[in-house]
Amino acid sequence: MTRTEKLREMGATERGGSGGGAPFVNWSDNYAFVEGRVVRVWEGQYGDSATIHVASVSPELNASGKTEDGQKYVHAVVPDSEINVGLNYASLQDTITRDDVGSDFHIAFDGWGETKKGDRFRMFAVLELGDDATLSVSDNGDVPFPTDDDDSLPF
Repeated sequence: MTRTEKLREMGATERGGSGGGAPFVNWSDNYAFVEGRVVRVWEGQYGDSATIHVASVSPELNASGKTEDGQKYVHAVVPDSEINVGLNYASLQDTITRDDVGSDFHIAFDGWGETKKGDRFRMFAVLELGDDATLSVSDNGDVPFPTDDDDSLPF
Protein backbone atom coordinates (compact mmCIF):
# COMPACT_ATOMS: atom_id res chain seq x y z
CA MET A 1 0.00 0.00 0.00
CA THR A 2 1.36 3.41 -0.95
CA ARG A 3 1.52 6.27 1.56
CA THR A 4 -1.19 8.08 -0.44
CA GLU A 5 -3.50 5.05 -0.21
CA LYS A 6 -2.77 4.76 3.52
CA LEU A 7 -3.58 8.45 4.08
CA ARG A 8 -6.82 8.07 2.13
CA GLU A 9 -7.74 5.07 4.26
CA MET A 10 -7.04 7.12 7.40
CA GLY A 11 -9.53 9.76 6.21
CA ALA A 12 -7.25 12.48 4.82
CA THR A 13 -9.16 15.09 2.82
CA GLU A 14 -8.45 14.76 -0.88
CA ARG A 15 -8.26 18.04 -2.80
CA GLY A 16 -8.12 18.92 -6.47
CA GLY A 17 -10.65 16.58 -8.04
CA SER A 18 -9.00 13.19 -7.84
CA GLY A 19 -11.61 10.46 -7.74
CA GLY A 20 -9.01 7.74 -7.84
CA GLY A 21 -9.74 7.08 -11.51
CA ALA A 22 -13.31 5.95 -10.87
CA PRO A 23 -15.93 7.12 -13.40
CA PHE A 24 -18.79 9.48 -12.52
CA VAL A 25 -22.42 8.34 -12.43
CA ASN A 26 -24.53 9.59 -15.35
CA TRP A 27 -28.01 10.13 -13.93
CA SER A 28 -30.60 9.83 -16.70
CA ASP A 29 -34.16 11.20 -16.63
CA ASN A 30 -35.51 7.90 -15.26
CA TYR A 31 -35.49 6.50 -11.73
CA ALA A 32 -32.13 4.90 -10.91
CA PHE A 33 -30.26 3.95 -7.75
CA VAL A 34 -26.88 2.88 -6.49
CA GLU A 35 -26.12 1.30 -3.12
CA GLY A 36 -22.73 0.83 -1.60
CA ARG A 37 -20.05 1.82 0.87
CA VAL A 38 -18.55 5.31 0.88
CA VAL A 39 -14.83 4.85 0.26
CA ARG A 40 -13.89 8.55 0.32
CA VAL A 41 -15.36 12.01 0.04
CA TRP A 42 -13.24 14.52 -1.82
CA GLU A 43 -13.41 18.09 -3.02
CA GLY A 44 -13.49 18.41 -6.79
CA GLN A 45 -13.84 21.19 -9.30
CA TYR A 46 -17.61 21.52 -8.74
CA GLY A 47 -17.84 20.69 -5.03
CA ASP A 48 -17.73 17.50 -3.00
CA SER A 49 -17.96 14.06 -4.56
CA ALA A 50 -18.20 10.62 -2.96
CA THR A 51 -16.47 7.50 -4.22
CA ILE A 52 -18.77 4.52 -3.66
CA HIS A 53 -17.88 0.82 -3.71
CA VAL A 54 -21.00 -0.50 -5.44
CA ALA A 55 -23.01 -3.32 -3.84
CA SER A 56 -26.26 -2.98 -5.80
CA VAL A 57 -27.34 -0.83 -8.73
CA SER A 58 -30.16 -0.20 -11.19
CA PRO A 59 -29.48 -2.11 -14.41
CA GLU A 60 -29.76 1.03 -16.57
CA LEU A 61 -27.28 3.20 -14.62
CA ASN A 62 -24.12 4.21 -16.51
CA ALA A 63 -20.92 6.00 -15.56
CA SER A 64 -18.37 7.86 -17.65
CA GLY A 65 -14.73 8.72 -17.27
CA LYS A 66 -11.42 8.95 -19.07
CA THR A 67 -8.70 6.38 -19.54
CA GLU A 68 -5.11 7.19 -18.53
CA ASP A 69 -4.41 8.29 -22.11
CA GLY A 70 -7.41 10.69 -22.07
CA GLN A 71 -9.93 8.62 -24.05
CA LYS A 72 -13.53 9.11 -22.89
CA TYR A 73 -15.64 6.04 -22.10
CA VAL A 74 -19.14 5.15 -20.86
CA HIS A 75 -20.05 1.82 -19.30
CA ALA A 76 -22.73 0.23 -17.14
CA VAL A 77 -22.25 0.48 -13.40
CA VAL A 78 -21.88 -3.01 -11.96
CA PRO A 79 -21.61 -4.39 -8.42
CA ASP A 80 -18.11 -4.66 -6.94
CA SER A 81 -16.83 -1.61 -8.82
CA GLU A 82 -16.12 1.95 -7.72
CA ILE A 83 -17.94 5.01 -9.02
CA ASN A 84 -18.01 8.68 -8.13
CA VAL A 85 -21.23 10.51 -7.25
CA GLY A 86 -21.14 14.29 -7.52
CA LEU A 87 -22.77 15.79 -4.44
CA ASN A 88 -23.23 19.22 -5.98
CA TYR A 89 -26.95 18.80 -6.79
CA ALA A 90 -29.09 20.83 -4.36
CA SER A 91 -30.82 17.73 -2.97
CA LEU A 92 -27.48 15.91 -2.47
CA GLN A 93 -25.53 18.70 -0.78
CA ASP A 94 -24.63 17.93 2.84
CA THR A 95 -26.17 14.43 2.67
CA ILE A 96 -22.88 12.51 2.61
CA THR A 97 -19.84 13.94 4.38
CA ARG A 98 -16.31 12.88 5.22
CA ASP A 99 -17.68 11.51 8.51
CA ASP A 100 -19.65 8.95 6.45
CA VAL A 101 -16.61 7.17 5.00
CA GLY A 102 -17.12 3.46 5.71
CA SER A 103 -20.93 3.76 5.89
CA ASP A 104 -23.39 2.20 3.43
CA PHE A 105 -25.86 4.34 1.49
CA HIS A 106 -28.72 4.06 -1.00
CA ILE A 107 -28.71 7.01 -3.43
CA ALA A 108 -31.63 7.27 -5.84
CA PHE A 109 -32.64 9.73 -8.52
CA ASP A 110 -36.39 10.09 -7.89
CA GLY A 111 -37.25 12.38 -10.79
CA TRP A 112 -37.59 16.04 -11.54
CA GLY A 113 -39.01 18.75 -9.32
CA GLU A 114 -39.99 22.25 -10.29
CA THR A 115 -39.50 25.53 -8.46
CA LYS A 116 -42.25 28.13 -8.18
CA LYS A 117 -40.52 29.95 -11.05
CA GLY A 118 -40.77 26.85 -13.23
CA ASP A 119 -37.08 25.84 -13.08
CA ARG A 120 -36.49 22.09 -13.06
CA PHE A 121 -34.21 20.41 -10.54
CA ARG A 122 -33.17 16.83 -9.82
CA MET A 123 -34.69 15.18 -6.74
CA PHE A 124 -32.64 12.54 -4.94
CA ALA A 125 -33.29 10.25 -1.99
CA VAL A 126 -30.32 9.42 0.22
CA LEU A 127 -30.72 6.68 2.81
CA GLU A 128 -28.01 5.58 5.22
CA LEU A 129 -28.24 1.82 5.56
CA GLY A 130 -27.66 0.46 9.04
CA ASP A 131 -26.25 -2.95 9.85
CA ASP A 132 -29.72 -4.52 9.77
CA ALA A 133 -30.92 -2.69 6.62
CA THR A 134 -30.64 -5.68 4.31
CA LEU A 135 -33.78 -5.61 2.22
CA SER A 136 -35.06 -8.39 0.05
CA VAL A 137 -35.31 -6.54 -3.24
CA SER A 138 -36.41 -7.98 -6.56
CA ASP A 139 -34.49 -7.44 -9.81
CA ASN A 140 -36.70 -4.49 -10.74
CA GLY A 141 -35.96 -2.73 -7.44
CA ASP A 142 -39.34 -3.38 -5.79
CA VAL A 143 -39.41 -4.22 -2.11
CA PRO A 144 -41.82 -7.10 -1.47
CA PHE A 145 -44.77 -6.29 0.79
CA PRO A 146 -46.28 -8.71 3.30
CA THR A 147 -48.83 -11.19 2.05
CA ASP A 148 -52.05 -11.99 3.90
CA ASP A 149 -50.37 -14.79 5.81
CA ASP A 150 -47.30 -12.70 6.72
CA ASP A 151 -47.90 -9.39 8.50
CA SER A 152 -44.23 -8.62 9.11
CA LEU A 153 -42.60 -5.79 7.22
CA PRO A 154 -39.85 -6.68 4.72
CA PHE A 155 -37.27 -4.57 6.58
